Amino acid sequence: MVWIRPPLDILQVCDVTVVHVLKIDIEGYEGRVLLPFFREASVVLFPDHITMEDTEHGRWTRNVFLVLPRCGF
Repeated sequence: MVWIRPPLDILQVCDVTVVHVLKIDIEGYEGRVLLPFFREASVVLFPDHITMEDTEHGRWTRNVFLVLPRCGF
């Protein structure tokens, strides 16, 4: 069993106020995590840099790369 939590919940519980780098590798579920994060989080919590794979982009329900430029990436 794997326990999961949305990244915004984790940042809030840990009192994180700035994110410099986000490294995400969740086998095709990047959109299901990143898109709600960018929709719900304050822009001050947006990471300065994101490192991610796109080898599983066929599993994405929305193209993350189309949303990232609107979020400043």
